[in-house]
Amino acid sequence: MAFGSFKHLKLSEYPELKELWYGQLEHNMFRCLKYLVVHKCDFLSEVLFQSNLLEVLMNLEELDIKDCNSLEAVFDYEDEFAQEIIVKNSSQLKKLKLSNLPKLKHVWKENPHNTMRFQNLSEVSVEECRRLISIFPLSVARDMILLQDLLVSDSGIEEIVAKEEGTDEIVQFVFSHLTSIRLEHLPKLKVFFVGVHSLQCKSLKSIYLFECPKIELFMTESLRHQESVRNNELNISPYQPFFVIEEVRVA
Repeated sequence: MAFGSFKHLKLSEYPELKELWYGQLEHNMFRCLKYLVVHKCDFLSEVLFQSNLLEVLMNLEELDIKDCNSLEAVFDYEDEFAQEIIVKNSSQLKKLKLSNLPKLKHVWKENPHNTMRFQNLSEVSVEECRRLISIFPLSVARDMILLQDLLVSDSGIEEIVAKEEGTDEIVQFVFSHLTSIRLEHLPKLKVFFVGVHSLQCKSLKSIYLFECPKIELFMTESLRHQESVRNNELNISPYQPFFVIEEVRVA
């Protein structure tokens, strides 16, 4: 079957694609694909996108993955073929939805920055992924300048952004378009990012927080300074709250 003209594809309807999906795809085989639905695809291996599928990701705009019991990673470019590729183009992916993936350990298994950037992501939803510890690698989070909505619920994540080895500088996250954060039923979530960082969200309109007992959402600037001094004296790496706000002084 010719898939070159497909804009919308439900992968479960074409189990015969398994051999092609994990093999050598023809050039431009999915050149028009914009919306990929991956629901109840028991034929999948532990990874959905490997380096042979970089061309598919170049044009894909929406990815919806649900009820795939074998999936352990969505993106993984750690193979011999990937080491030879330096693309550095931007994926067109705008919406990423992950739901009920019981074995999912990584969204991005390895740092993808040398092969592809994900700077067009605007909506990210992660639900019922209880083995997932973090969502974004640091390099991906730094690129997400267009992020608008973030929803995370019923998952095992401990941090939104994973820290990479050798990252000791102050990290600046700038999400100028982010308007909504919704965090629900996340008993292990402690921080946005483990490490000293700033989080700028000038367009943020709503924060919904429910049953996330370990999160400290706000801290004033003066309290952060006191905490930093105390922790430095004890040689302890501080866990920052999500947002630091300046203390309001009344004249």
